[in-house]
Amino acid sequence: MIRLAAFLSGRVPGVGYRVKAITLADEMDPAGIIQDRLDKSVGSVLVIAEGKKKDESEWFTSAIAVKNALIHADNVDAQYSQGSGQHSAFRNITGLKEVRERLLDGAEILKECKSTSRVLMSALTT
Repeated sequence: MIRLAAFLSGRVPGVGYRVKAITLADEMDPAGIIQDRLDKSVGSVLVIAEGKKKDESEWFTSAIAVKNALIHADNVDAQYSQGSGQHSAFRNITGLKEVRERLLDGAEILKECKSTSRVLMSALTT
C-alpha cells in the first residue's frame, strides 16, 4: 500500500476544489482525507490518499493538480511513503468554522422557506 501526502496551494480553498478531488478519488478509490489547511492566507489544501499501487498514486497526484476556470492548484508538494491503512474511505474533513457557517446558511434558507410557505398558504386560503 502506498501513501500520498500532498500539500497543494493556489486558488484551491472555497472554489470547489475539494469536491473535484473527491470526484477524482472516486475513479481510483483511495482511502484518505482532504482538508483545507489552517493557513488560509496562503490558500492550501492537504490531501492524504492511500492506494494499492504506486502508479495509481502517481496518477492521482497528477489528477489533483487541477487547473481550470475556477480552480488553480499552483504547487503540488507530493510525498510518497508506506501506507498505514488508517483510513477506510476517502472523505472531506471540515473545520468547526466551516460547519458553523454552513449551519447558519441553512438556518437562513429555512427561514425563507417558512416565510414563503406562510405567504403561499395565506394566498390559498383567501
